[in-house]
Amino acid sequence: MFDYSIFPWEPSSKELFDFMKTNGQRFTVSKGERVINTGEQINYIQCVEKGTLKTMMLSKDGRQRTVSIIQAGGLYGLVPVLLEVKSSPLEIRACEDSTICYITKNQFFEKINANPILAFIFMNYLSNYAIALVENFESLWFFNPRQRFLLFLRNLYSLNHLEYDHWYKAPYILTHQEIAESIGATREFVTKQFSDLKNKGMIKVIDRNIYFPKDFKSWVESQL
Repeated sequence: MFDYSIFPWEPSSKELFDFMKTNGQRFTVSKGERVINTGEQINYIQCVEKGTLKTMMLSKDGRQRTVSIIQAGGLYGLVPVLLEVKSSPLEIRACEDSTICYITKNQFFEKINANPILAFIFMNYLSNYAIALVENFESLWFFNPRQRFLLFLRNLYSLNHLEYDHWYKAPYILTHQEIAESIGATREFVTKQFSDLKNKGMIKVIDRNIYFPKDFKSWVESQL
């Protein structure tokens, strides 16, 4: 299995993010608003300048679940635009009020072709994207609910977080129902899994905030 530990949901690139901010146009979306609909053709390469988005897809049991969370700096649409995908299998929604930068395929490749360093960064991004995509589909189709739950928490742990007394505080407050919908499980299942991890000392919850020990990621990956 690939080492997915450095790819929490979507790969990113500071250089491509800076490029998008400099050369792209902008629009804003409100919390809960759809950015891309399932079946829609994606015509622009986009990145999150401010805010957070979530990417959702149907699993094999027909449930819609979150396959990635895109924070500020995250890119999306690059591969579908590159391959001219006519119908997106994904739905993307805003988790909070967000600002999106976007650029056309032609604008993007004009700059890439004129800048060898940026071209190399682009190829590295594609490689990372492929690895993250394999993980998303592997978890979507082959992981059992507990594995998907642990993977979700590992990715949540890997996002930007604050440190409190040797514990990492997750950047978002999520209900058991929201996590259940994300992993294609029931709220009761998620509640049971949280209780199990609390008993093992692998998480704690204070005022609905989730805290992880520093070695949480390595522990989770030993369980997958």
